Amino acid sequence: MALLVYEFRLLQTNHLNRPTREFPWRVGCAIVVWALVDVMVTLPVSRAWNDPLTASERMGRTIYHQGRTDTGDEVRVSLAGSEGSLSATLFRCVQCHGVWGQGTEEGGLRVPPLVPSFLMNQHASLQTGHSREAYTDQTLIRAITQGIDASGVPLHSGMPRYRFTEQQAKAVVAYLKKIGTEEDSDPGVSAQSITVGAALPMSGPLAGIGQDAQAVMEGYFRELNERGGVYGRQIRLVVEDTRSNPSELEAATARLIGTEQVFALVGSFEFGKVAETLSLIERTQVPLIGPLALSPQLSDLPNLYIFYTLPGFDVQYKVLFDVLVSHIRPAGGVARPRVAIIQPKRTAILLTVLTSSRRRTVDIVVEYEYVRGSFDRVAVGEQLHQQSIDAVVFIGDGEDFVALGQELDHRHLSPMVLASAGMVGHRALDVPPSVRTKVRLAVTLQPPTEQDRDQLEALAGRDELYNLGFARMARGAASMLSDALMKIGRRVNRSLLLEEFERYRNVDIGEDFQLTYGPHRRIGSSRVRIFRITPEAPHFIPVTDWVVPQDFQ
Repeated sequence: MALLVYEFRLLQTNHLNRPTREFPWRVGCAIVVWALVDVMVTLPVSRAWNDPLTASERMGRTIYHQGRTDTGDEVRVSLAGSEGSLSATLFRCVQCHGVWGQGTEEGGLRVPPLVPSFLMNQHASLQTGHSREAYTDQTLIRAITQGIDASGVPLHSGMPRYRFTEQQAKAVVAYLKKIGTEEDSDPGVSAQSITVGAALPMSGPLAGIGQDAQAVMEGYFRELNERGGVYGRQIRLVVEDTRSNPSELEAATARLIGTEQVFALVGSFEFGKVAETLSLIERTQVPLIGPLALSPQLSDLPNLYIFYTLPGFDVQYKVLFDVLVSHIRPAGGVARPRVAIIQPKRTAILLTVLTSSRRRTVDIVVEYEYVRGSFDRVAVGEQLHQQSIDAVVFIGDGEDFVALGQELDHRHLSPMVLASAGMVGHRALDVPPSVRTKVRLAVTLQPPTEQDRDQLEALAGRDELYNLGFARMARGAASMLSDALMKIGRRVNRSLLLEEFERYRNVDIGEDFQLTYGPHRRIGSSRVRIFRITPEAPHFIPVTDWVVPQDFQ
């Protein structure tokens, strides 16, 4: 059985067929065909992390932080004066009582702490003057499920009543005896180490990408560990093989979360249809930091547990269209540039790009769609010749980009040709010279220097990297993780990690990554820069500063 995936143009591992060292992005886009072979995956026989909590305490911690059980069983709550019930995920204990059970204060209302020293001792409220007895296990369960304190007095009406089973209630009480202690940790965190994981293609046609990413991240963490790690903890990387098969991504991610018990995912390679994998990450609330993705797959409501570093193709083409309008002087003095759009069928990139306001700035006179792998350069050339095109916006792989360039050269046409460097890859250098001078490429990272390349190869312990672009992204992901952990301090958990990333404002983590996140922003960089091509090295010359689309969300 074969699976067609329009994601990446495979680069040959044979050195004779590999792109030259002069080209900085070794990434392209095309039809990739994988043969799916039914092979059994051997699961690890031992965990990388030993849980300091009992199974019951771990269940209680999950309920406290996530409002559900480890197995995903639903927990319901009712509110004072209401007969109905709501999901406990909307009323998670951590939201009011804090990550470490320290209590919070909102709008003048003091939410009490839940640490053992507070619960297991008599306490007099400074707000009400009411004094309650010390809680026992039984009275604490009553308080949580019925809203009555240890002295028999009703709790504040804002306190939800949790409809626990007996097992769930005992689990929460057991956890509250450990909350805020050294043992109160997320999976993957111990006194000596933090275990993180990456789902990467370590075998199959994309193995070069996975092996580069693993080598770069391991090299980065090794240097970090040699300097003492993160507040005395060593960072340990566990990798699961996706076998270059998109359908294996979810299973590899599930093994990292369920079997290896990683604290976070870092630099996993995202390709193919990823909806099920992203759903798994959201359901388990395990952060994914800096996934290696050419174009992030975002929904209207972003997955709050995934932090992408670079903008997708939609952002790149928004900038290309905006640059087109500002840089082209239309033939014959026409008010709007005459534009042709060339793209494979069922390509959705431009759906969010061509807004009504952006359409009003150009005159789209050709919209040519073709079947991937069957690009008809002659038919395209004829339409472009008839319409006196000012610019061509191209979405497709490097092979078809070269064919388009050859046809334009053959017909002596010289429109501006705009594309994403991440799509056409190194083949952009192969278009005829007459067309090459008219090419404008969108990039999301500054092209690397030879020094950048040498440093990455030294970090990976390799003489040459298969894909420099993804290797840089892998280093960025590792750097992003270590930066956030160092800012958090010794007491670390997933909630604090998410909060730290959401505080990022133009944070420089190296490799030209300038990252900004927020409560509902999960793409760290929105910058795009446009380059032209020259026949001499370094081949790529910027024609704009870093640009952010005006309608970037």
